[in-house]
Amino acid sequence: EQTRDKQHPFLFTQSQAILARTWLPCQDGPGVRFTYNATVTVPEGMLALMSAANPKEKNATGTYSFVMDQPVPSYLMALTAGDIAFKEIGRNTGVYAEPSYLDSCAWELADMQDMLDKAEALYGTYAWGQYDVIVLPPSFPFGGMENPRLTFATPTIIAGDRSLTALVAHELAHSWSGNLVTNANWNDFWLNEGFTVYFENRIMEAVYGK
Repeated sequence: EQTRDKQHPFLFTQSQAILARTWLPCQDGPGVRFTYNATVTVPEGMLALMSAANPKEKNATGTYSFVMDQPVPSYLMALTAGDIAFKEIGRNTGVYAEPSYLDSCAWELADMQDMLDKAEALYGTYAWGQYDVIVLPPSFPFGGMENPRLTFATPTIIAGDRSLTALVAHELAHSWSGNLVTNANWNDFWLNEGFTVYFENRIMEAVYGK
């Protein structure tokens, strides 16, 4: 009942700050990094995604395998599953959403590739390969979450006029400040968010002007 289409169940995790331990055994602190692989099986008609290399479409078996070969802290591990479809935005950007919502989300987030290109010009090569955003159901209780390769976003950014896309710039900026260079402990979390807010504004200025 808490999804847009109200037809299928929908699962998502939120690991930041110390909640990864609630869904997998791990050393749950930002100073510990690890690689991982996973196999996830979901009911028929559903797609599973993680903060890793992701499928673009559903398969017949409902079983999906994931590899994250770049070390990440536990708070950047993420899993979601539901009736999800994908639409490409640019050469290494795209959006996932419930099917009835996908075109609206893709239109709203059409500047994602430009944001990524401008961010690379400012801060160097994007280290994570693919940058996708999944627009989650209204039950997602946060604005966004910078999971590597798969940003989680609230549906409230789909305003119909592209006026709220600064959230995407912010989560993209975390690909450098936070995901690539991480505070050693949560006492220094302000470093993560402080630099990211600055980076976000630089990206927005580069894309849209002052």
